[in-house]
Amino acid sequence: ALVQGWPPVPLLDVVIGGTIAFAAWRAVVDPAAPARRLALQCGAFGLVHGLGFGQGLQTLAGSADAIWWPLVCFGVGLDLAQLAWVTFAALLWSAWRSFRQPQAEAGDRRAAGFVLGAAGLAAGAFAVAV
Repeated sequence: ALVQGWPPVPLLDVVIGGTIAFAAWRAVVDPAAPARRLALQCGAFGLVHGLGFGQGLQTLAGSADAIWWPLVCFGVGLDLAQLAWVTFAALLWSAWRSFRQPQAEAGDRRAAGFVLGAAGLAAGAFAVAV
């Protein structure tokens, strides 16, 4: 992943958005998928997202010799951003569910999956446009 320019960043951004959209769709359509299928999907998605991480790291480090400090900063920043988004989404979901009836959960899951999928596709499209 540290080979600069491979894969092309715009294509990688679209594929990352697609993996997010696919994961959201799969969670709605097949929430009880077999563990083997989920493990394969996680591995494939991890590879794609790792390539994105490598591209970002290469941009920050410039060379493999100066990689440790940017790696730590990039990783910490990425984890903090993910925690912030997960916290925001959990609070939003909790507020939404407090106003809904328990029997509406299946519809809520479909709506959440649709929103996550659309957000993933939009993020990938935005990355290509910029």
